[in-house]
Amino acid sequence: MADARMCMWLDLSAIPIGCGLLLAHFVDEDTRIPVSAVDAFKAAQPRGLVQLYRAHHGFNCDHRGAWHAAVAALARERTLAFLARWVG
Repeated sequence: MADARMCMWLDLSAIPIGCGLLLAHFVDEDTRIPVSAVDAFKAAQPRGLVQLYRAHHGFNCDHRGAWHAAVAALARERTLAFLARWVG
């Protein structure tokens, strides 16, 4: 089993630089995490698979106005593939 991590929302400073294999989902219209921070995070995580979607914060919650079904489905598909490959 690989030392793998994944996240859909987090405090970027909580993840150590070069922490290992990880999957992270971000959106380009998030007022809390700017794209520049995502770019810096991606550069600091050479083994990271960082996904950036055209959506708002909360895209994955169907109880919010920011719910984006297509983006949520793609993020889920990518998450399940990541878990199948690296966790088993």
